[in-house]
Parts: sequence; structure tokens; C-alpha cells
Amino acid sequence: MKAARQAGIDDEHRYLLLRQLGKRALLPGDRPSITAPALNNSEFEVFMGLMESVAPGNGLLHYKPFHFTDKARDRWKGCRRKLRAMFRQAVIRGLCFVPEGCTEDEALDRFLRARVATAAERDATVDAADWGELHALITILQAMARKHGTKLAA
Repeated sequence: MKAARQAGIDDEHRYLLLRQLGKRALLPGDRPSITAPALNNSEFEVFMGLMESVAPGNGLLHYKPFHFTDKARDRWKGCRRKLRAMFRQAVIRGLCFVPEGCTEDEALDRFLRARVATAAERDATVDAADWGELHALITILQAMARKHGTKLAA
């Protein structure tokens, strides 16, 4: 809670960030908590990285700025790999397209900026996207696939 206050995050916003971690972050009674026994160290780092992304440039607690984001970024590689594989399948199935003269990665970067507001604000690429932006794009691709009666496996 101290880190959330320092980042300028109220309780409701903190709960929303905790819910990004899924059911493992819930205590009995469906109350999200970073102290939930099922959470591990890497999930804590992801959560703290999400808080840092809300308050960029401010080191949380006694850590240097972006300490947790940098630690968690390596864990986001798998998320990026999954996203790229899903996008490739979406292109093959005709759900997305790669404009002429564009690489698949450039098309995915455009797709990210067109659909995730925080990424558009800072002209982000998939390589620079944070966990929340990657998660949002994966969810969007899955919803597109469901709408067209198919699944995208990674």
C-alpha cells in the first residue's frame, strides 16, 4: 500500500492492477491482495512494474526508477513471443493483415498503437510495451478469433 500511495494509485486502481494477476492474487472473499499466499516473487515484480508504469520516473519505495519494470521485462519475453505467434496465426487466417512494404513486426506495432490507448500515446512498439499493453493486445486477438469462430494458439 505504501508503494501504491507513493505512485499516486488509489485503492480501486490498485485492486484493478492486482486483478491483472488473475485468481492467484485473490484472498478468500475474492479480495485481491499482493500478499495472497499463491503469488510468487515474479508476480510481485510484475505488479510492482505495473505500478511503476502508472507513475513513470518515480522510484517506488527505496528502489531506483524502473527497478521492477526492468526485472519483470525479461519475463515479458514469453508474452511477446506468444503475441507474435498469435498475430502470425491471425494474419494466416485473414483476421489481420500486413500492409505491403511492412514487415510483420511493423504491422504488429501499428496494430498495438491502433488498439491500446496507452501505447498510442507514447508511440510504443511491441518490444517497448509493458505487461498491461501486451496482455490487452493478446486479449483483443483472442476476442477477434472467437468472433470469427476460431482459436489462436501460441
